[in-house]
Amino acid sequence: FNITLPFEQHANPTVEGTENLLPFHFFFTRKLFFVKEADALVLCPGGFGTLDEALEVLTLIQTGKSPLVPVVLLDTPGGSFWQGALDFIKNQLQDNHYILPADMKLMRLVYSADDAVEEINQFYGNFHSSRWLKNKFVIRMRHALSAKALEHMQEAFADLCINENFHQHSYQGEEHDEVQFSHLTRLAFTFTGRNQGRLRELVDYINQQENWEDASATRDGAQDQAPQKTL
Repeated sequence: FNITLPFEQHANPTVEGTENLLPFHFFFTRKLFFVKEADALVLCPGGFGTLDEALEVLTLIQTGKSPLVPVVLLDTPGGSFWQGALDFIKNQLQDNHYILPADMKLMRLVYSADDAVEEINQFYGNFHSSRWLKNKFVIRMRHALSAKALEHMQEAFADLCINENFHQHSYQGEEHDEVQFSHLTRLAFTFTGRNQGRLRELVDYINQQENWEDASATRDGAQDQAPQKTL
C-alpha cells in the first residue's frame, strides 16, 4: 500500500512495478485498507506517517473498533526509535493515567525479522480469530483448553467478564456466516469490551501449549492454518 506524495515517496522495490502494488492518494483510505486487510502489523522506524499509523492502529485495537492482532515494533539491533517511543508512552500516557497499564501489552518490541515472525507465530499458536455473537465474545481456538487451564482462567481473568464465566464448547451451528470455522473450539464469555490489553494477556495464556487439552499437540501443525496476511 503506497501513498502518492509530491516528493520522496517510492514503493518498496520488491513490489514496485508488480500487480501487488496498490497506490493511494489519501492517507485515510490507505490506513483503512492497512488495518482491514492485515492479520498482523509490523512497524519499522519512520517519520510522522509511521507514528500516525502506529497510534491509529493502537487506538482502534484499544477501543475495540478493530480486532485484536499482533502489533510488532521492529527496530535494528541496538536501535532506540521504538524504545524511545515506548518510554514516552509509559511516562506521559500510562503514568498520567491516560491509558491503562495493560494497554502496553498491545504492542511488542523486537530487534530482528526472525523475532517479529516468531511473535506473530506465537500469537496464532492456538488463537485463530474472534467475533461478537449477540452479547457473547467468542474466541476461536485450534486446540481445546485443559480443565485446569479453564479453572485458572475463571479467577485470573474474571475482570474481563460481566456476569458469567468462560465457557468452552464446540461449534453449535450459530455462526451461519462462517461455517468454514466449524472445526474450531470456541471460548465464549460476556466480555466487558474494555481493557483490550488484558484481552491480549488472555490470548497469550491460551497460546501456551501447556494449557491445551492435548498438551502433546505440536505448534508446527497449528501453523498450517495460520493467517497469511501481514503488513
